[in-house]
Amino acid sequence: MTTYTSNNNNHKSSSPLSTCSSTSTSSESIAPPKKRTTRRTRNNPLTSSIKQQFDEFLATFESLVNSEKSLKSQAAKLKQKMGEERKKLLNVIRRRQNFVSAKFHRKSLAFRINVQKSVRRSITGDANRSLRRYIQEPPQIKFIDKMSFSVSVLILLLSEFLMLSYPSFFKWFYVCMLFPLMLVRYVDYRDKKYHFFMFDLCYFVNFLSVAHICFFPNSTWLFETIFVLANGPVLFAIIVWRNSMVLHSVDKMTSLFIHAFPPFYCFTHRWLDTSRVRIASTILSTHSWLLSPTLMYVMWQFTYLLKTEVVSRSYLEQNVDVETSLRWLARDSKNFTNKLAKKVCTRIGVMDQKEKFDSTSLKTKFIFVAFNFFYFAICILPTTSLFSYKYVHLAVLLFAMFCSVWQGANYYIEVFSERYSSSLEQKAKQLQEQYLFIDENLDSLMEDKWAEIQSDVSDLDTNEFEYDTSDEYTDGDGDGGYTPSARDERDSSQRQFVDDNEY
Repeated sequence: MTTYTSNNNNHKSSSPLSTCSSTSTSSESIAPPKKRTTRRTRNNPLTSSIKQQFDEFLATFESLVNSEKSLKSQAAKLKQKMGEERKKLLNVIRRRQNFVSAKFHRKSLAFRINVQKSVRRSITGDANRSLRRYIQEPPQIKFIDKMSFSVSVLILLLSEFLMLSYPSFFKWFYVCMLFPLMLVRYVDYRDKKYHFFMFDLCYFVNFLSVAHICFFPNSTWLFETIFVLANGPVLFAIIVWRNSMVLHSVDKMTSLFIHAFPPFYCFTHRWLDTSRVRIASTILSTHSWLLSPTLMYVMWQFTYLLKTEVVSRSYLEQNVDVETSLRWLARDSKNFTNKLAKKVCTRIGVMDQKEKFDSTSLKTKFIFVAFNFFYFAICILPTTSLFSYKYVHLAVLLFAMFCSVWQGANYYIEVFSERYSSSLEQKAKQLQEQYLFIDENLDSLMEDKWAEIQSDVSDLDTNEFEYDTSDEYTDGDGDGGYTPSARDERDSSQRQFVDDNEY
């Protein structure tokens, strides 16, 4: 009886559990089966390599724990294996980087060529016609000269209007005109290798004038120093160096601007500007007339020599075609300074009668530094009268401008009328000869460039590593380009084409 009861109780206690399990089994049988989603895994060489390294490291660790192999030999083998795997991993990364870089270079080249074509088409009407060649053709040269002439006349009229009617605004007009002209002058002189002329004294005085206008407008001693420098060596340079008012020439008008506008600014600031308190002193003190300008001149001369003789000495020695003031004055035997220096040095016995100036010799450098200082000392002598008397100052300004107008008239009547037509014809012949053998097919240039880029990553072994060929890495088009032999045959012409078509 006892045994029967316990079995019965056990049977009763287990019946709910069996009922529940049967219920769950029936419910599972009734529920529809879930669809198994098979996820496609990509065979990535990076993850496979890392997984393999981890498995080998785990096996090595287990062998060390079980003392199956010696610790020293196992560590050396593990180190060698890790080094090999590291090299393989770096090689994979490097190849992928090269491939992505090649694609970027191709897309950037295509974008550049498309932009270049659109700009050329909008300006020249032909996508394969270079802008440099276009602006050097006679019709474009004539148009640029007409525009320069018109703009020069308008600037002269506007300058006169501001000086007489609104003298307080003239200084800001001067600053706004200076920066674009200096930018154009630098680009032009850099192309002609004249950019070392921009370290001369006249540019330094313009820099001081802008500093006084923008940063130190209330500095009396700085204005007096600028007054002496601007109305002395800078103003008289219009007469000595024969600056001409040639209205169609941007180069000649810029040269006239940097010599004439600092004195104009000093005149308006000294005599015409009524928006501020006038300068109390009516005469220049000895300190303002001689000491401060001389110290400023010596500072400029020291900086100039430091630049040309120390900082850029190797550059000037390697590029003998780069012009400086010293090289130009020493070579130009017809220049007034060259003649005067040669005559004085011959008379005092420093040079022989047949000796010529050599811009590389120390004697020539010393002679021209001394003559520059002599020119500076002579030119600052009348500035004290210009500072004290308004109409004397005005008369000197008008005389300097009359000299520039006279030189411009001589140029137009005696030089320009004879040279202009012949120079345009000569320019047209030079352009025809220069661009006769140039291949201007930009599409072939792009394909040629892409072939060179592909040659840099030709060692990319896609059979060894399965790369992802989605849009993340490849472009979707074919290889394109020419064969290496065809590219070698056109290397010289294409290189000349690329140099010519930089815009």
